[in-house]
Amino acid sequence: MKKLILILFIFLLSSCASILNPYEDEFDCNSKAGKGKCSNVEKAYKSSLNNGEEEKIKPEKNISQNIYNLYKFQKLAGIIEQQNPPVVIPAEVRRVLILPYKSNNNIAYGYRYMWLFINPPEFQFTTGKEKK
Repeated sequence: MKKLILILFIFLLSSCASILNPYEDEFDCNSKAGKGKCSNVEKAYKSSLNNGEEEKIKPEKNISQNIYNLYKFQKLAGIIEQQNPPVVIPAEVRRVLILPYKSNNNIAYGYRYMWLFINPPEFQFTTGKEKK
């Protein structure tokens, strides 16, 4: 009996979802001027790639950004193409527990943690495999 009630309940929820849903299924876009636009997901994605502009890209507006991006990519490519690119060696950090104690001035200090750099982070410019 419990299985039958469970099956009927699942069937009701799955088949009658439109009856139980208080919202309309139709997409109704009432976009007003300056408050967004009505478009499907694909058009909205393409518009976001062009900074909200339509398919036309104005070169005089984006030329400085394009030059800057080109410079960044060339600099990154130069670092990647080096035979020995720099590598960051992470810092060695230790956490130390300081137990509660009383100072000479009758001040009680509770326990706390302190973090110490044993070895600071540093750049390694060679891989350690030197050519003979």
